[in-house]
Amino acid sequence: MSIRQNCMTAFLEADNLVQVIEGLTTQRLGAVLIRNPSGNAVGVVSKTDLIVAYKHGMAVEAAAAEVMSQPVVSCGEESDLALAIQRMLIRDVQRLFVHSVTPARITGILSLSDAARFRSGSCRACTSSRLIR
Repeated sequence: MSIRQNCMTAFLEADNLVQVIEGLTTQRLGAVLIRNPSGNAVGVVSKTDLIVAYKHGMAVEAAAAEVMSQPVVSCGEESDLALAIQRMLIRDVQRLFVHSVTPARITGILSLSDAARFRSGSCRACTSSRLIR
């Protein structure tokens, strides 16, 4: 399974929406992981969540916990790619967080577009390996 590990941005439940928006903008992300003070994954805030919050008049000083989607939809690191894609489609999510031992310990992200590129053979890693041969 192809996962992005090095660009994982996470915020705490108490962080305000300004911090989350800045994180999404500066890192050019579609969503960020929300963790509790113990470091466990408890939710996700996406651009869509922020748009809905804005539409309903939520203040930018509000905590991320007030708008996050829960639970975090995830799969194990060793999960089959086809099953991961199926899980995203069934749960109607664009990204699947990847965990190691327990679902609370997220180690990476698999997006639907990452999975599609990998399955089509047009992912960056696949292209690089073909050029080297």
